[in-house]
Formats: sequence, structure tokens, C-alpha cells
Amino acid sequence: MGTSMTQDDRDFIWTRLADFFSTADVEGYADFSRLAEFPLRDLREIFFGEIAIVCGHNLLVTTPTLSEGFDPDWVKREARRVVARRACGVRGRAAYVASRIVYRCLCGRVWREVEAALARLPRSSAH
Repeated sequence: MGTSMTQDDRDFIWTRLADFFSTADVEGYADFSRLAEFPLRDLREIFFGEIAIVCGHNLLVTTPTLSEGFDPDWVKREARRVVARRACGVRGRAAYVASRIVYRCLCGRVWREVEAALARLPRSSAH
């Protein structure tokens, strides 16, 4: 991923992508179009490598409807935990890879929804 992505950028991406796992009107958020600033390949990597692992469990269990999306602080805290785990030795990396494989299989439909929403945004020609 590009080195120009700040932690604030990553926090924003985490919270916006997480809400695709809810019934929130993500595209209705005033700042949603900001996602167009980031390369699609980076968004996809963050989605499957971090956010699907954090929020994908909602696809496996019956949960209350999240009409207003996820708590942004919770999303950021859990995503940081995932990032730390993948950098934490062989066992942490193995657990991360296993989780990523499982959630990549489970969350493909959600990613297609993300892609469809992103396709409706005007994209910068630089990406």
C-alpha cells in the first residue's frame, strides 16, 4: 500500500468499510465520497485484511440490526488489534492468515456491495 496513507486515513477507511456490515446508509454519509481518494487495491486489502476480520462475524450470528453502523471507536480498536496480531510472531501471523482466509470466503458478497458503491463515486485519475 502507498506510504502516503496516514493513520487518520486508515481510521476513516476502517469506519466507512465496517458500516457495510450493517444496514447503515453508508453512501449517505457526507464524507463517503472521500473513499475515492484511495486506490481500489488498497481499499480491498484493508477490507479483507482488516475489516472483514473485525466485522465479518456478524454474518455468522444473529445480531441486532445496526441501522446506524458500528461504533467507530470499537472498529478502530479492533482493527488495530488485528494489525498487531499479524505482526506478532509466527503464531500471530498464522492466526491472522487463517482468519483472513475464512473471512475472505464469507465476505465476498459484502465486498461486491462496496465495489458497487465505489463505482458510483467519481474516482481520481491518479488511482
